Amino acid sequence: MHRQGFQPYQNQAGTWVHPQPYHQGPPHYFSRQLQIEDAIQIARRQVPGEVVSAELERRKGRVYYEVDIVSTEGPVYEVKVDAMTGEVLEVELD
Repeated sequence: MHRQGFQPYQNQAGTWVHPQPYHQGPPHYFSRQLQIEDAIQIARRQVPGEVVSAELERRKGRVYYEVDIVSTEGPVYEVKVDAMTGEVLEVELD
């Protein structure tokens, strides 16, 4: 069965490739995710300061980076960045 826009094709090595939309779940779901360095940069734009931890989290079907930052004023903030879109989901005092 072929879906429009996701037709199989031969790559330069002659191997048949069967592309799938990323939203269909693993393994393709994670193929378009942001690198942790990108998520840290996005988080630091929201809260200037020193990053003390960053990790990939998965809850309720959503994949996001949780970045903890000690702000330049002193308090620690937790910034959640969507791993697929780069959208800032939440900024909260930790």
